[in-house]
Amino acid sequence: MKIFTQSLIILFTFIFKTLLFAQGYDQAVNSSASDQEGEAHIAINPLDSNKLVVGFMQTVSAVGFKIFHSSNGGDSWQESQLNISAALQDFSPSYTPAGGGDIVFAYDKEGTLYCSWIYLLANPSDPNYLSNLLWRSFWAKSTDNGQAFTFEDGDNKFFGKGVLDLSSGQLQIVDTETGVCDRQWMAVDMTDGSYSNRTYISFLQGSISYGFGLVVKTLNDQSTAFENPVLAYEGAIQHANIRVDKNGILHCSFINTEQNTVLYINSSDGGQTFSDPYLIYQGISLMANSNNIVINAFTLKVI
Repeated sequence: MKIFTQSLIILFTFIFKTLLFAQGYDQAVNSSASDQEGEAHIAINPLDSNKLVVGFMQTVSAVGFKIFHSSNGGDSWQESQLNISAALQDFSPSYTPAGGGDIVFAYDKEGTLYCSWIYLLANPSDPNYLSNLLWRSFWAKSTDNGQAFTFEDGDNKFFGKGVLDLSSGQLQIVDTETGVCDRQWMAVDMTDGSYSNRTYISFLQGSISYGFGLVVKTLNDQSTAFENPVLAYEGAIQHANIRVDKNGILHCSFINTEQNTVLYINSSDGGQTFSDPYLIYQGISLMANSNNIVINAFTLKVI
């Protein structure tokens, strides 16, 4: 029995190592020691699990992003043709990145890939540039697994826009456009129901005119813009995550940063209305380290 047990251990070790390393899980998409990366996100094509995409933020001299795609289950990776930093010149040629992050992906039922990210932009030639910082929340899509991406025309390329004022030393939101749209997440309805192939995007919104809290927007199949913003939860929130289950119900969890709670809500009508919040966890100090933006009596945690 002892010999049999040792044989099983040896066999298990061999199988485990074979499964672990057969697909080249130790592949590096970026290996430059001088680069500083963060906030990486990966997604798998639901129609073909060999097709993957990964993106991450770089903060070497200025905030930038890299996207890599794979068609062989991650054994090898190629960089996307989308140069997000260079693409900024097409939209705001006089502005340069002063911050940003939160790159996120989602595939739909047809294999179309959606990508979203955030930039905080400054115009260094403007002597008052600290009072006119542009908050731009972008999205783009790809039909070739991330090799190339396309933007929609005009403001349809944004899921949110805002202006920040840092001239006083404290971040303030200027009452224009939709304000801050931070820490977005995306999910797609993969069912054959009423909201089939609808893409959802959730984020923290902070706006004097439009309110603040958890906002959800929708992109219907074949649409060209995220529309129908719904304030799903009012209050100081952060880290919202959304998923759609096999019945087409949209689930969302998030943090209330003032109450130090983790909450849950859901929608059964395609993101038009949401349930009352359910308390998952009562914490003590869930968001101790963050950048604060004050709106009236509320403090938004932006990270």
